[in-house]
Amino acid sequence: MYKIIGGDGREYGPVTMETIREWVRGGRANAQTRVQDEASGAWQPLGALPDFADLFIPNAPPVIPVATEALLARDYHIDIGDCLSRGWDALKPYYGTAIGATALLLLINFALGLIHVPGMIASIILTGVLYGGYYGIFLKIVRGQVPSLTDLFAGFSLLFVPLMLAGVVMGMLTVLGLICLLLPGFYLIVAWSFTYFLIIDKKMDFWSAMNLSRRMVHKHWFALFGLGFVCLIVTLVGILLLGVGVLLTIPVATAAYTVAYEDIFNPKG
Repeated sequence: MYKIIGGDGREYGPVTMETIREWVRGGRANAQTRVQDEASGAWQPLGALPDFADLFIPNAPPVIPVATEALLARDYHIDIGDCLSRGWDALKPYYGTAIGATALLLLINFALGLIHVPGMIASIILTGVLYGGYYGIFLKIVRGQVPSLTDLFAGFSLLFVPLMLAGVVMGMLTVLGLICLLLPGFYLIVAWSFTYFLIIDKKMDFWSAMNLSRRMVHKHWFALFGLGFVCLIVTLVGILLLGVGVLLTIPVATAAYTVAYEDIFNPKG
């Protein structure tokens, strides 16, 4: 049996060797993760243990999960009205928590904006991490699970690095696309819209998540652009309601988009 120290500094375990190996394959642990073999009681890097050496072979070819190939092979249909309706039905029991999480997210962004340059740097680093946690809340809502406000900070654990890198890389490439030509920028905004969902839900690395999101969205880009445009209109209605209305409308729009994610990436059956 083994124990590990997570990216949040907390101790996890005891767990079996196979569980550790699953965490490595899922991106929740790496060669530098501190691990304790209960037989010896010593803490050391995971990559130093012979039992896990095969997981960290340099230049090993990437493993593409069978589930990913199955997703890429299938088609899907997006019904904007159905996404909004099902999203609202799932949201209603947890509307208060969703509003609280939205308010907290907006408050953090506002506070960072007041700190000028350090706040801007922190915002660049933390955007993906915070939105990963935010979308994780809505995944729970759509799945009928009970969310909490602390779920907003779920990305600060073992998924901090892939979420942070996704936010930084997507932000830079999208801005570059908007500067060069508007159309590439708009295409990328929609194409990468499920990246944070994939990282927080499937524990993917940032580049694989960006690539899978783009390839799946590309199949029906205009339908998802339409859904995003309708969600934007819903959000703008909240702004017109003295601004504070966004606390009511952003959760509705996010729930609708989360339903679309579930239909595309977690199809029933």
